[in-house]
Order: sequence, then C-alpha cells, then structure tokens
Amino acid sequence: DLTLLRFMKQSSDHPIKPLIPETYYLKGFLFQVSSLILALLFLFIPSGHAFNASNFDSPESIIVDSEDGSYYVSNINGDFAAKDGNGYISKIDPTGKTVIQKFIGSKPEESTLHAPKGLVIFGRNLFVTDIDTVKGFDKETAKPTVVVDLSKLGAKFLNDITVDGKGFIY
Repeated sequence: DLTLLRFMKQSSDHPIKPLIPETYYLKGFLFQVSSLILALLFLFIPSGHAFNASNFDSPESIIVDSEDGSYYVSNINGDFAAKDGNGYISKIDPTGKTVIQKFIGSKPEESTLHAPKGLVIFGRNLFVTDIDTVKGFDKETAKPTVVVDLSKLGAKFLNDITVDGKGFIY
C-alpha cells in the first residue's frame, strides 16, 4: 500500500515565479509504503562494471536492483510532458544485455506509461514517476501494484523519487 501522508505546498518566502517554471517543482509529496519490510536493502550490493547499452527512446533514469543486479531504465519516448502512452521501462541484466526492451509499458491494457522519469525500488516494487502520477509495478512480473494520481493535488511534473529506511517515499 502507498499512503499519502503530506502534500508540501510552496512556502510563502519562496513564491512561484511565472517566468521561471522550475520554481513550481519545489512542491512535494510525502508517502509511506506499508505492509512491506525493508531488510538490509543495501547489503550484498553487486559490484559494478561498465557496459554499453543502446536502443533506448529518450532514457531518463536508471536504477540497479541491489538484490539481483538488474538495471531498470525509464524511457520517455516522446514529449517529456505529454500523456501519449508511449513511455516504457526497460530491464537489463547485470552484464548489460537488454532482457526486455519494453518490460513495463508494452501492454496498454495493464497500465499505460506516458513519460516515465524517476525510479526507485522498495521490496518487490518498482515505483516510477509519470508526469502527475506515481505508479508501482512488481519488479519480477511487471504487473501494476499501485497507482497514485496526484493531479488533483496540483502535481504537473513529477521527476525523481526516493525512499528512506522507514518506507517513506519522497
């Protein structure tokens, strides 16, 4: 489960400047992941090595799974803010060989990705920011686990995502 704990608004001493849209990104959301256990997530992190991977479509983020060394790459595949249904997540094995080019996003009937950006892994879930939504997927099966629509709270350009040791997603 993903629970919204707090919506952080623009502070009065940091107003939004219409001519500088980047200042809008100072808003934030605080989530808590429940019913999952964070157990020694960073133990046994596989040693890194260089490899060359290609054939991506506007790759934005990459994350490594500390459990098995797999890499996940978010691919915008179009306009960074368009809800066009083109986005996808690639899964790459630890040696750099692309396992599945469109691991998530190849089956629109399951869950559509528009312009996926930030990635974080927590437990069996791969969370991704997608314009105004946070979506969770089972990292083994690619099946959707949670969708949190933040558009009603004013989200317009979610970019990065992280989780702390207590299961709070930022």
